[in-house]
Amino acid sequence: MKKQKVFKQVAKHLLAQDERCEIVIDKGVNGCFYRHPEAALKCAIGCLITDKFYHKDLERKDVHDTSVIEALKSSLNQPITSSDFSLLYSLQYIHDYKEEGEWEKELDKLSILYFNKDLISMEII
Repeated sequence: MKKQKVFKQVAKHLLAQDERCEIVIDKGVNGCFYRHPEAALKCAIGCLITDKFYHKDLERKDVHDTSVIEALKSSLNQPITSSDFSLLYSLQYIHDYKEEGEWEKELDKLSILYFNKDLISMEII
């Protein structure tokens, strides 16, 4: 997987969308989904999965799940290696557990950690 290309795609998506892809599941408990069924929202990993390879059975599955991995590999037309999971999980974590107002700062830290570049030098912001 081309990590920098994937990072840029996800970072641009999250900063432009500026909203979680959440659905109230039960009694006010929210859950992150790869795609929101009514809104045009996608999560950090969901934006990498093309319509051709997306299916509802992916929902509520972790990025390490075999079906999610297959959808990512097919969508990106690249293998997903064990070293790629750290970046993918980190991107998913930012979307799922950080407040939207923190995303830019968190993505910037991730960019420096993985690529030694901030979001500005990567031409994301």
